[in-house]
Amino acid sequence: MDEQNKILKISCGAGTILGKKLCSGVACFKGIPYACPPVNDLRWKPPVPLQHKLNDFPAYQFGAIPCQTENMVYDPMNFETYELSKNMSEDCLTLNIWEMDNGIKNKPVLFWIYGGAFVQGFGSSPLFDGEDLAASEDIILVTINHREGLLATLNLSSLDPSGEYRCSNNLYLLDQIQALKWCYENIEAFGGDKDNITIYGHSSGSNSVTHLLLFEEARKYFSKAICQSSFFTGCGHTPFEWSGIIGRKVIELLGAKSMDEMKRIPVSEILKAQQKLFTIPFEGFTGKLFSPVTDGITIPMNPMQEILNGKLADKPVMFGYSDGEYDQMFMREPDEEVMLQNILSRIPKEFSITDEIIKGFVKNMPERTKKQAYLDLYNEIFMHSAMLFMADAFVKGGGTCYMYCFKWWEDQYKRRAPHGAPNAFVFGNSLIPPNAPPQLKRQIQRTWKQFMETGSPQNDLICEWNPYTKEDPCCMMIDRDWHRETDWKKADFELVAPFFQEYEELNT
Repeated sequence: MDEQNKILKISCGAGTILGKKLCSGVACFKGIPYACPPVNDLRWKPPVPLQHKLNDFPAYQFGAIPCQTENMVYDPMNFETYELSKNMSEDCLTLNIWEMDNGIKNKPVLFWIYGGAFVQGFGSSPLFDGEDLAASEDIILVTINHREGLLATLNLSSLDPSGEYRCSNNLYLLDQIQALKWCYENIEAFGGDKDNITIYGHSSGSNSVTHLLLFEEARKYFSKAICQSSFFTGCGHTPFEWSGIIGRKVIELLGAKSMDEMKRIPVSEILKAQQKLFTIPFEGFTGKLFSPVTDGITIPMNPMQEILNGKLADKPVMFGYSDGEYDQMFMREPDEEVMLQNILSRIPKEFSITDEIIKGFVKNMPERTKKQAYLDLYNEIFMHSAMLFMADAFVKGGGTCYMYCFKWWEDQYKRRAPHGAPNAFVFGNSLIPPNAPPQLKRQIQRTWKQFMETGSPQNDLICEWNPYTKEDPCCMMIDRDWHRETDWKKADFELVAPFFQEYEELNT
Protein backbone atom coordinates (compact mmCIF):
# COMPACT_ATOMS: atom_id res chain seq x y z
CA MET A 1 0.00 0.00 0.00
CA ASP A 2 1.23 3.48 -0.85
CA GLU A 3 2.50 5.06 2.39
CA GLN A 4 0.53 8.21 1.71
CA ASN A 5 -2.67 6.14 1.80
CA LYS A 6 -1.76 3.96 4.75
CA ILE A 7 -4.61 3.83 7.21
CA LEU A 8 -3.83 4.05 10.91
CA LYS A 9 -6.19 3.03 13.68
CA ILE A 10 -6.12 4.56 17.14
CA SER A 11 -8.03 3.17 20.10
CA CYS A 12 -8.66 5.72 22.83
CA GLY A 13 -11.23 6.59 25.47
CA ALA A 14 -13.40 8.28 22.83
CA GLY A 15 -13.50 5.09 20.73
CA THR A 16 -11.61 4.00 17.60
CA ILE A 17 -10.41 6.58 15.08
CA LEU A 18 -8.94 6.04 11.62
CA GLY A 19 -6.33 8.43 10.20
CA LYS A 20 -3.83 8.56 7.36
CA LYS A 21 -0.05 8.44 7.35
CA LEU A 22 1.52 11.03 5.05
CA CYS A 23 4.69 10.54 3.02
CA SER A 24 6.61 12.54 5.64
CA GLY A 25 5.75 9.91 8.25
CA VAL A 26 3.32 12.24 9.99
CA ALA A 27 -0.03 10.76 10.94
CA CYS A 28 -3.00 13.07 10.44
CA PHE A 29 -6.46 12.75 11.96
CA LYS A 30 -9.03 15.29 10.78
CA GLY A 31 -12.51 16.34 11.79
CA ILE A 32 -12.80 14.37 15.04
CA PRO A 33 -15.97 15.40 16.91
CA TYR A 34 -15.31 16.44 20.51
CA ALA A 35 -18.90 17.34 21.43
CA CYS A 36 -22.46 16.88 20.25
CA PRO A 37 -23.59 19.19 17.42
CA PRO A 38 -24.71 22.48 19.08
CA VAL A 39 -27.95 22.65 17.08
CA ASN A 40 -31.70 22.81 17.74
CA ASP A 41 -32.21 22.61 21.54
CA LEU A 42 -28.42 22.80 22.08
CA ARG A 43 -28.03 26.09 20.22
CA TRP A 44 -26.65 28.75 22.63
CA LYS A 45 -26.00 26.12 25.30
CA PRO A 46 -22.66 24.87 26.66
CA PRO A 47 -21.11 22.02 24.65
CA VAL A 48 -22.37 18.53 25.51
CA PRO A 49 -19.85 15.65 25.41
CA LEU A 50 -20.51 12.97 22.81
CA GLN A 51 -23.04 10.47 24.10
CA HIS A 52 -21.56 7.50 22.25
CA LYS A 53 -18.18 5.95 21.48
CA LEU A 54 -16.69 6.53 18.05
CA ASN A 55 -16.55 3.33 16.04
CA ASP A 56 -13.78 3.36 13.42
CA PHE A 57 -14.47 7.05 12.80
CA PRO A 58 -12.95 7.99 9.41
CA ALA A 59 -10.86 11.05 10.32
CA TYR A 60 -9.78 11.70 6.74
CA GLN A 61 -11.45 15.04 6.01
CA PHE A 62 -11.66 18.28 7.95
CA GLY A 63 -14.99 18.96 9.60
CA ALA A 64 -17.30 21.83 8.70
CA ILE A 65 -16.01 25.26 9.62
CA PRO A 66 -17.93 27.48 12.09
CA CYS A 67 -20.66 29.72 10.68
CA GLN A 68 -19.18 33.07 9.65
CA THR A 69 -19.83 35.87 7.18
CA GLU A 70 -16.48 36.54 5.57
CA ASN A 71 -16.15 35.00 2.11
CA MET A 72 -12.39 35.42 1.99
CA VAL A 73 -9.67 34.89 4.58
CA TYR A 74 -6.67 37.21 4.70
CA ASP A 75 -3.09 36.08 5.14
CA PRO A 76 -1.22 39.12 6.58
CA MET A 77 2.21 37.64 6.00
CA ASN A 78 1.91 37.51 2.21
CA PHE A 79 -0.87 40.03 1.48
CA GLU A 80 -2.90 37.25 -0.11
CA THR A 81 -6.34 35.79 0.38
CA TYR A 82 -7.71 32.30 0.03
CA GLU A 83 -11.28 31.15 -0.27
CA LEU A 84 -13.35 30.19 2.73
CA SER A 85 -14.46 26.56 2.79
CA LYS A 86 -17.96 25.98 1.42
CA ASN A 87 -18.45 23.33 4.10
CA MET A 88 -19.87 25.57 6.85
CA SER A 89 -22.25 24.49 9.59
CA GLU A 90 -23.40 24.95 13.17
CA ASP A 91 -22.24 21.34 13.55
CA CYS A 92 -18.60 22.41 13.71
CA LEU A 93 -17.18 21.19 17.04
CA THR A 94 -14.30 19.10 15.74
CA LEU A 95 -10.54 18.91 16.18
CA ASN A 96 -7.52 17.79 14.15
CA ILE A 97 -4.33 16.02 15.23
CA TRP A 98 -0.88 15.77 13.62
CA GLU A 99 1.82 13.52 15.08
CA MET A 100 4.95 11.76 13.83
CA ASP A 101 4.16 8.06 13.58
CA ASN A 102 7.41 6.78 15.12
CA GLY A 103 6.24 4.91 18.22
CA ILE A 104 7.64 7.48 20.65
CA LYS A 105 5.37 8.18 23.61
CA ASN A 106 4.83 11.13 25.95
CA LYS A 107 5.43 13.82 23.36
CA PRO A 108 4.67 17.45 24.28
CA VAL A 109 1.32 18.62 22.93
CA LEU A 110 0.57 22.00 21.37
CA PHE A 111 -3.12 22.92 21.53
CA TRP A 112 -3.72 25.72 19.01
CA ILE A 113 -6.57 28.27 19.12
CA TYR A 114 -6.87 30.39 15.96
CA GLY A 115 -7.65 34.09 15.77
CA GLY A 116 -10.34 35.97 13.89
CA ALA A 117 -11.90 38.53 16.27
CA PHE A 118 -14.28 35.82 17.56
CA VAL A 119 -16.28 36.06 14.31
CA GLN A 120 -14.18 34.16 11.76
CA GLY A 121 -11.46 31.53 11.42
CA PHE A 122 -11.19 27.76 11.62
CA GLY A 123 -8.70 25.13 12.73
CA SER A 124 -8.34 23.57 9.28
CA SER A 125 -6.95 26.76 7.71
CA PRO A 126 -3.89 26.11 5.51
CA LEU A 127 -2.12 28.61 7.76
CA PHE A 128 -2.17 26.03 10.55
CA ASP A 129 -1.31 22.81 8.76
CA GLY A 130 0.69 20.81 11.28
CA GLU A 131 2.71 18.43 9.12
CA ASP A 132 5.99 20.37 9.09
CA LEU A 133 5.92 21.23 12.81
CA ALA A 134 5.14 17.65 13.83
CA ALA A 135 7.85 16.26 11.56
CA SER A 136 10.52 18.84 12.43
CA GLU A 137 10.15 18.85 16.22
CA ASP A 138 8.32 15.57 16.94
CA ILE A 139 5.57 17.26 18.89
CA ILE A 140 1.83 16.69 18.65
CA LEU A 141 -0.31 19.51 17.27
CA VAL A 142 -4.03 19.78 17.95
CA THR A 143 -6.15 22.40 16.17
CA ILE A 144 -9.84 22.97 16.87
CA ASN A 145 -13.02 24.65 15.71
CA HIS A 146 -15.29 26.53 18.10
CA ARG A 147 -18.48 28.53 17.75
CA GLU A 148 -18.14 32.16 16.72
CA GLY A 149 -20.03 35.45 16.49
CA LEU A 150 -23.61 35.62 17.71
CA LEU A 151 -23.79 31.83 18.00
CA ALA A 152 -21.07 32.03 20.66
CA THR A 153 -21.29 35.38 22.46
CA LEU A 154 -24.93 36.49 22.57
CA ASN A 155 -26.39 37.69 25.88
CA LEU A 156 -29.87 36.12 26.01
CA SER A 157 -30.86 37.25 29.51
CA SER A 158 -33.79 39.35 28.23
CA LEU A 159 -35.46 36.17 26.90
CA ASP A 160 -34.15 33.85 29.61
CA PRO A 161 -35.45 34.81 33.08
CA SER A 162 -34.72 31.30 34.42
CA GLY A 163 -30.99 31.55 33.63
CA GLU A 164 -30.95 28.41 31.49
CA TYR A 165 -28.78 30.25 28.93
CA ARG A 166 -26.67 32.20 31.42
CA CYS A 167 -23.41 31.01 29.77
CA SER A 168 -24.40 32.09 26.24
CA ASN A 169 -22.01 35.09 26.42
CA ASN A 170 -18.88 32.96 26.34
CA LEU A 171 -19.71 29.70 24.55
CA TYR A 172 -16.56 29.78 22.45
CA LEU A 173 -14.54 29.50 25.70
CA LEU A 174 -16.63 26.57 26.87
CA ASP A 175 -16.15 24.90 23.47
CA GLN A 176 -12.39 25.35 23.82
CA ILE A 177 -12.46 23.81 27.29
CA GLN A 178 -14.45 20.83 26.06
CA ALA A 179 -11.93 20.31 23.23
CA LEU A 180 -9.08 20.67 25.71
CA LYS A 181 -10.71 18.12 28.01
CA TRP A 182 -11.09 15.71 25.06
CA CYS A 183 -7.41 16.20 24.28
CA TYR A 184 -6.38 15.58 27.90
CA GLU A 185 -8.45 12.39 28.09
CA ASN A 186 -7.42 10.90 24.72
CA ILE A 187 -4.07 12.28 23.56
CA GLU A 188 -1.98 9.53 25.17
CA ALA A 189 -3.29 7.08 22.58
CA PHE A 190 -1.78 9.32 19.89
CA GLY A 191 1.61 9.41 21.65
CA GLY A 192 1.10 12.60 23.61
CA ASP A 193 1.76 13.46 27.25
CA LYS A 194 -1.55 14.58 28.76
CA ASP A 195 0.34 16.26 31.59
CA ASN A 196 2.39 18.36 29.17
CA ILE A 197 -0.15 20.26 27.07
CA THR A 198 0.67 23.84 26.07
CA ILE A 199 -2.23 26.02 24.96
CA TYR A 200 -1.24 28.53 22.27
CA GLY A 201 -3.36 31.19 20.63
CA HIS A 202 -3.04 34.15 18.34
CA SER A 203 -5.21 37.29 18.32
CA SER A 204 -8.68 36.35 19.63
CA GLY A 205 -7.20 32.88 20.23
CA SER A 206 -4.60 34.46 22.48
CA ASN A 207 -7.29 36.47 24.23
CA SER A 208 -9.00 33.12 24.81
CA VAL A 209 -5.82 31.64 26.28
CA THR A 210 -5.48 34.52 28.76
CA HIS A 211 -9.02 33.77 29.94
CA LEU A 212 -8.48 30.00 30.03
CA LEU A 213 -5.55 30.63 32.35
CA LEU A 214 -8.06 31.96 34.87
CA PHE A 215 -10.81 29.37 34.37
CA GLU A 216 -10.49 26.71 37.07
CA GLU A 217 -12.15 23.98 34.99
CA ALA A 218 -9.64 24.52 32.16
CA ARG A 219 -6.47 24.81 34.26
CA LYS A 220 -6.27 21.09 35.09
CA TYR A 221 -5.98 20.24 31.39
CA PHE A 222 -2.80 22.19 30.50
CA SER A 223 0.57 23.06 32.01
CA LYS A 224 1.86 26.05 29.98
CA ALA A 225 0.58 28.79 27.70
CA ILE A 226 1.72 30.97 24.79
CA CYS A 227 -0.24 34.19 24.28
CA GLN A 228 0.40 36.04 21.02
CA SER A 229 -1.12 39.38 20.10
CA SER A 230 -4.19 39.79 22.31
CA PHE A 231 -4.81 39.82 26.05
CA PHE A 232 -7.77 40.26 28.36
CA THR A 233 -6.27 43.42 29.83
CA GLY A 234 -6.88 46.84 28.29
CA CYS A 235 -9.59 46.61 25.62
CA GLY A 236 -9.81 42.82 25.68
CA HIS A 237 -13.25 42.16 27.17
CA THR A 238 -16.85 43.40 27.25
CA PRO A 239 -18.63 44.42 30.48
CA PHE A 240 -21.67 42.30 31.26
CA GLU A 241 -24.07 45.24 31.20
CA TRP A 242 -22.94 46.17 27.69
CA SER A 243 -23.36 42.60 26.49
CA GLY A 244 -26.99 42.85 27.67
CA ILE A 245 -27.54 46.04 25.67
CA ILE A 246 -26.01 44.49 22.56
CA GLY A 247 -27.97 41.28 23.10
CA ARG A 248 -31.29 43.12 23.28
CA LYS A 249 -30.48 44.93 20.03
CA VAL A 250 -29.74 41.61 18.30
CA ILE A 251 -32.98 40.07 19.51
CA GLU A 252 -34.79 43.16 18.21
CA LEU A 253 -33.10 42.78 14.81
CA LEU A 254 -34.12 39.12 14.66
CA GLY A 255 -37.69 39.89 15.75
CA ALA A 256 -37.75 37.01 18.25
CA LYS A 257 -40.14 36.96 21.20
CA SER A 258 -38.98 33.77 22.92
CA MET A 259 -36.12 31.31 23.14
CA ASP A 260 -38.13 28.80 21.13
CA GLU A 261 -38.23 31.31 18.29
CA MET A 262 -34.49 32.03 18.67
CA LYS A 263 -33.68 28.34 18.31
CA ARG A 264 -35.64 28.14 15.04
CA ILE A 265 -34.14 31.21 13.32
CA PRO A 266 -32.08 30.18 10.26
CA VAL A 267 -28.33 30.69 10.59
CA SER A 268 -28.38 32.93 7.51
CA GLU A 269 -30.62 35.41 9.34
CA ILE A 270 -28.38 35.34 12.42
CA LEU A 271 -25.37 36.11 10.26
CA LYS A 272 -27.21 39.01 8.59
CA ALA A 273 -27.98 40.46 12.03
CA GLN A 274 -24.35 39.97 12.98
CA GLN A 275 -23.21 42.03 10.00
CA LYS A 276 -25.83 44.68 10.72
CA LEU A 277 -24.53 45.00 14.26
CA PHE A 278 -21.25 46.46 13.01
CA THR A 279 -23.14 49.42 11.52
CA ILE A 280 -25.01 50.34 14.70
CA PRO A 281 -23.37 52.95 16.97
CA PHE A 282 -23.45 52.04 20.65
CA GLU A 283 -22.75 55.36 22.32
CA GLY A 284 -20.26 54.96 25.15
CA PHE A 285 -19.25 51.40 24.27
CA THR A 286 -15.45 51.03 24.07
CA GLY A 287 -15.02 47.26 23.80
CA LYS A 288 -15.33 44.92 20.85
CA LEU A 289 -18.71 43.52 19.88
CA PHE A 290 -17.75 39.88 20.27
CA SER A 291 -15.11 40.01 22.98
CA PRO A 292 -15.31 37.79 26.08
CA VAL A 293 -17.87 39.00 28.60
CA THR A 294 -17.04 39.44 32.29
CA ASP A 295 -20.05 37.55 33.56
CA GLY A 296 -18.72 36.34 36.93
CA ILE A 297 -19.40 32.74 35.86
CA THR A 298 -17.10 31.91 32.97
CA ILE A 299 -14.87 34.96 33.43
CA PRO A 300 -14.15 36.60 36.81
CA MET A 301 -15.30 40.16 37.33
CA ASN A 302 -11.75 41.28 38.20
CA PRO A 303 -9.30 39.08 36.25
CA MET A 304 -6.26 41.25 37.01
CA GLN A 305 -6.70 40.78 40.75
CA GLU A 306 -6.75 37.00 40.26
CA ILE A 307 -3.26 37.15 38.72
CA LEU A 308 -1.93 39.55 41.34
CA ASN A 309 -3.16 37.12 44.00
CA GLY A 310 -0.91 34.42 42.50
CA LYS A 311 -3.55 32.20 40.89
CA LEU A 312 -1.41 31.69 37.77
CA ALA A 313 1.97 31.30 39.43
CA ASP A 314 2.11 27.58 38.50
CA LYS A 315 1.76 28.10 34.72
CA PRO A 316 4.83 29.34 32.76
CA VAL A 317 3.73 31.67 29.98
CA MET A 318 5.22 33.29 26.88
CA PHE A 319 3.75 36.65 25.89
CA GLY A 320 4.46 37.97 22.41
CA TYR A 321 3.41 40.31 19.64
CA SER A 322 4.55 41.70 16.28
CA ASP A 323 6.47 44.94 15.88
CA GLY A 324 3.89 46.47 13.52
CA GLU A 325 0.75 44.78 14.88
CA TYR A 326 -1.98 46.98 13.40
CA ASP A 327 0.08 48.95 10.88
CA GLN A 328 -1.80 47.36 7.97
CA MET A 329 -5.03 49.02 9.13
CA PHE A 330 -3.66 52.46 8.27
CA MET A 331 -0.74 52.02 5.89
CA ARG A 332 -2.80 52.65 2.75
CA GLU A 333 -3.07 56.33 3.73
CA PRO A 334 -0.08 58.12 2.13
CA ASP A 335 -0.49 61.36 4.11
CA GLU A 336 0.83 60.79 7.63
CA GLU A 337 -1.21 63.58 9.23
CA VAL A 338 -4.44 62.29 7.68
CA MET A 339 -3.43 58.84 8.93
CA LEU A 340 -2.95 60.26 12.42
CA GLN A 341 -6.49 61.67 12.43
CA ASN A 342 -7.81 58.27 11.34
CA ILE A 343 -5.89 56.64 14.19
CA LEU A 344 -7.19 59.16 16.75
CA SER A 345 -10.78 58.62 15.58
CA ARG A 346 -10.49 54.92 16.53
CA ILE A 347 -9.16 55.52 20.05
CA PRO A 348 -11.78 55.65 22.85
CA LYS A 349 -12.55 59.14 24.10
CA GLU A 350 -11.42 58.37 27.64
CA PHE A 351 -7.87 58.25 26.25
CA SER A 352 -7.17 61.96 26.23
CA ILE A 353 -4.48 61.92 23.57
CA THR A 354 -2.92 65.37 23.67
CA ASP A 355 -0.43 66.93 21.28
CA GLU A 356 2.20 66.42 23.97
CA ILE A 357 1.58 62.67 23.98
CA ILE A 358 1.80 62.51 20.20
CA LYS A 359 5.03 64.50 20.22
CA GLY A 360 6.32 62.17 22.91
CA PHE A 361 5.88 59.16 20.64
CA VAL A 362 7.79 60.95 17.89
CA LYS A 363 10.67 61.77 20.26
CA ASN A 364 10.85 58.47 22.13
CA MET A 365 12.51 56.51 19.32
CA PRO A 366 14.24 58.82 16.80
CA GLU A 367 15.08 55.83 14.60
CA ARG A 368 11.43 55.29 13.64
CA THR A 369 9.68 57.52 11.14
CA LYS A 370 6.93 59.92 12.17
CA LYS A 371 4.42 57.61 10.48
CA GLN A 372 5.69 54.66 12.52
CA ALA A 373 5.47 56.74 15.70
CA TYR A 374 1.82 57.50 14.94
CA LEU A 375 1.14 53.84 14.20
CA ASP A 376 2.76 52.88 17.49
CA LEU A 377 0.33 55.13 19.35
CA TYR A 378 -2.43 52.78 18.22
CA ASN A 379 -0.32 49.65 18.67
CA GLU A 380 0.55 50.72 22.20
CA ILE A 381 -3.03 51.31 23.30
CA PHE A 382 -4.48 48.17 21.75
CA MET A 383 -1.61 45.69 22.12
CA HIS A 384 1.76 46.41 23.73
CA SER A 385 0.49 48.02 26.92
CA ALA A 386 -1.86 45.08 27.52
CA MET A 387 1.07 42.66 27.22
CA LEU A 388 3.10 44.67 29.74
CA PHE A 389 0.17 44.76 32.17
CA MET A 390 -0.09 40.97 31.91
CA ALA A 391 3.64 40.44 32.37
CA ASP A 392 3.90 42.82 35.33
CA ALA A 393 0.91 41.16 37.00
CA PHE A 394 2.45 37.72 36.45
CA VAL A 395 5.69 38.80 38.06
CA LYS A 396 3.91 40.39 41.04
CA GLY A 397 1.82 37.25 41.44
CA GLY A 398 4.92 35.04 41.59
CA GLY A 399 4.63 33.62 38.07
CA THR A 400 7.24 32.98 35.39
CA CYS A 401 6.85 34.59 31.99
CA TYR A 402 8.89 35.34 28.89
CA MET A 403 8.29 38.17 26.43
CA TYR A 404 9.05 38.42 22.72
CA CYS A 405 8.59 40.85 19.84
CA PHE A 406 8.58 39.42 16.30
CA LYS A 407 10.47 41.96 14.18
CA TRP A 408 11.59 40.33 10.92
CA TRP A 409 9.75 41.49 7.85
CA GLU A 410 10.40 41.56 4.12
CA ASP A 411 12.24 44.71 3.11
CA GLN A 412 10.38 44.90 -0.21
CA TYR A 413 7.17 45.91 1.57
CA LYS A 414 8.82 48.67 3.63
CA ARG A 415 6.56 47.65 6.51
CA ARG A 416 7.03 46.21 9.95
CA ALA A 417 5.97 42.72 10.92
CA PRO A 418 2.15 42.66 11.01
CA HIS A 419 -0.46 40.96 13.15
CA GLY A 420 0.01 37.21 12.71
CA ALA A 421 3.49 37.40 11.21
CA PRO A 422 5.04 34.63 13.40
CA ASN A 423 2.46 31.98 12.50
CA ALA A 424 3.90 30.81 9.19
CA PHE A 425 7.25 30.17 10.90
CA VAL A 426 5.73 28.32 13.86
CA PHE A 427 3.80 25.97 11.58
CA GLY A 428 6.54 25.88 8.96
CA ASN A 429 4.22 25.98 6.00
CA SER A 430 4.47 27.24 2.42
CA LEU A 431 3.35 30.72 3.46
CA ILE A 432 6.84 31.57 4.73
CA PRO A 433 8.14 34.29 2.38
CA PRO A 434 10.86 32.96 0.05
CA ASN A 435 13.44 35.53 1.18
CA ALA A 436 13.02 34.81 4.91
CA PRO A 437 16.23 34.14 6.86
CA PRO A 438 16.88 30.42 6.29
CA GLN A 439 17.43 29.70 9.97
CA LEU A 440 14.36 31.58 11.29
CA LYS A 441 11.80 28.78 10.97
CA ARG A 442 14.06 26.28 12.71
CA GLN A 443 14.90 28.73 15.50
CA ILE A 444 11.25 29.52 16.17
CA GLN A 445 10.06 25.92 16.04
CA ARG A 446 12.88 24.76 18.33
CA THR A 447 12.20 27.62 20.76
CA TRP A 448 8.49 26.84 20.94
CA LYS A 449 9.23 23.14 21.49
CA GLN A 450 11.77 23.88 24.19
CA PHE A 451 9.24 25.99 26.05
CA MET A 452 6.66 23.21 25.69
CA GLU A 453 9.08 20.65 27.13
CA THR A 454 10.68 22.63 29.94
CA GLY A 455 8.79 25.87 30.57
CA SER A 456 11.79 27.85 29.30
CA PRO A 457 12.38 28.83 25.64
CA GLN A 458 16.16 28.74 26.02
CA ASN A 459 17.95 26.54 23.46
CA ASP A 460 21.26 26.37 21.61
CA LEU A 461 19.93 28.03 18.44
CA ILE A 462 19.27 31.42 20.05
CA CYS A 463 20.98 33.88 22.38
CA GLU A 464 20.35 34.05 26.12
CA TRP A 465 16.68 34.54 26.97
CA ASN A 466 15.91 35.22 30.62
CA PRO A 467 12.45 35.45 32.17
CA TYR A 468 10.81 38.86 32.33
CA THR A 469 11.26 40.25 35.87
CA LYS A 470 10.94 43.58 37.62
CA GLU A 471 14.74 43.78 37.87
CA ASP A 472 15.28 42.60 34.27
CA PRO A 473 12.24 43.52 32.15
CA CYS A 474 13.68 41.98 29.01
CA CYS A 475 12.04 41.25 25.68
CA MET A 476 13.47 38.94 23.01
CA MET A 477 13.62 40.53 19.57
CA ILE A 478 12.95 37.76 17.03
CA ASP A 479 14.71 38.94 13.90
CA ARG A 480 17.42 37.90 11.47
CA ASP A 481 19.69 38.13 14.50
CA TRP A 482 17.90 37.51 17.80
CA HIS A 483 18.76 39.87 20.63
CA ARG A 484 17.38 41.09 23.94
CA GLU A 485 16.05 44.54 24.72
CA THR A 486 15.42 45.87 28.22
CA ASP A 487 12.36 48.07 28.86
CA TRP A 488 11.36 47.75 25.20
CA LYS A 489 9.12 50.73 24.30
CA LYS A 490 8.68 51.56 27.97
CA ALA A 491 8.67 55.29 27.21
CA ASP A 492 5.69 54.77 24.87
CA PHE A 493 3.94 52.69 27.49
CA GLU A 494 4.33 55.33 30.18
CA LEU A 495 2.63 57.95 28.01
CA VAL A 496 -0.68 56.03 27.81
CA ALA A 497 -0.60 53.55 30.73
CA PRO A 498 -2.30 55.92 33.23
CA PHE A 499 -5.47 55.83 31.11
CA PHE A 500 -5.96 52.13 31.93
CA GLN A 501 -7.65 50.74 35.02
CA GLU A 502 -4.95 48.04 35.15
CA TYR A 503 -2.30 50.70 35.72
CA GLU A 504 -3.96 51.74 38.95
CA GLU A 505 -4.45 48.13 40.02
CA LEU A 506 -0.78 47.35 39.49
CA ASN A 507 0.41 50.42 41.35
CA THR A 508 -1.73 50.29 44.49
